[in-house]
Amino acid sequence: MDRLFIISLLLLTIILITNPSTTHAHRLVIEPLEPGEIRVVYDDSRFSTRTTVTVYDVNGIVLQTGGLDDQGYFHYDENHAHFFVADDRISHRTEWTAGEEVVLSRILIAGL
Repeated sequence: MDRLFIISLLLLTIILITNPSTTHAHRLVIEPLEPGEIRVVYDDSRFSTRTTVTVYDVNGIVLQTGGLDDQGYFHYDENHAHFFVADDRISHRTEWTAGEEVVLSRILIAGL
């Protein structure tokens, strides 16, 4: 029985090593569009209806909290907004300060 277990384990290991697959990791990003509008999406441009956005002023006071619309957009008062936090409530969270450059890229991880 021990010999059968070892052989099965070796075969499984060989199959996993010789059959690589590709896994796409994704992150949540805030895309500033125009004053008063952002879009919160994952790297693949999808969005989550459960995402909430909190907008802060320069003093860290919450100005607004709310969800995304049906296209993944969030509208805010651009006159006082300074810092944004988006959270999809399933372990993805991102922050953005107005005026900062946002780098959007796809992350590709080779996996087994």
